[in-house]
Amino acid sequence: MTATRAAATAVTLAALALGLTACGDDGGDDTGSGAPDLDPTSEATSATDAPTSEGADPEAIPTSYPAVGLEYDGLPELEGKYRDALATFVAFDRGRLQLLREAKMNALITGNAAQQVVATFQSTASYLQQNNAHYRGTTVASFDNVEEGNDLLGLDLCLDGTELRYVEGGSASAPEGPARVPFRVILTLHDGTWTVTEAGSQEGSC
Repeated sequence: MTATRAAATAVTLAALALGLTACGDDGGDDTGSGAPDLDPTSEATSATDAPTSEGADPEAIPTSYPAVGLEYDGLPELEGKYRDALATFVAFDRGRLQLLREAKMNALITGNAAQQVVATFQSTASYLQQNNAHYRGTTVASFDNVEEGNDLLGLDLCLDGTELRYVEGGSASAPEGPARVPFRVILTLHDGTWTVTEAGSQEGSC
């Protein structure tokens, strides 16, 4: 394998699973390093047990975004501020897929993520630009677990990139590595605004 191909493979795996773990400080009182710890007594909800909206609610968050190749296999039903957090995550996630397709930063990421998270995705966009590369196809995301804890929301998902293709210089190929990857996101509420403060893949497959 050439050095160029090895590098391309590395960024393929990173972009597919968001393996470039991104952690950020929202400027609040949390000063600890690493992922914020959710209260052990916080409510944990299995996404598979949560009812899904059937379209009766005019405020329901859509589950399909074909323009960026993003589909959700249902969304957890959350209330109050945690529903606002979910909406922030979905906007961020749309931006993530848009970045992979267009190889450039967008307002859905910069407007919904902490600075360090934005910097990580800017690095991904820069790599894609430098290598005349982008992604095409569809990612299907399913929620495995939701944890509510004070001003934090933790989301565990499974990202299915079976239909994703990595395109470099006009040549398309299936990404190497697991097609289905577990993914963890933390959102933090500060001054009334939810922000993605961590986004990264977990080991193994799902």
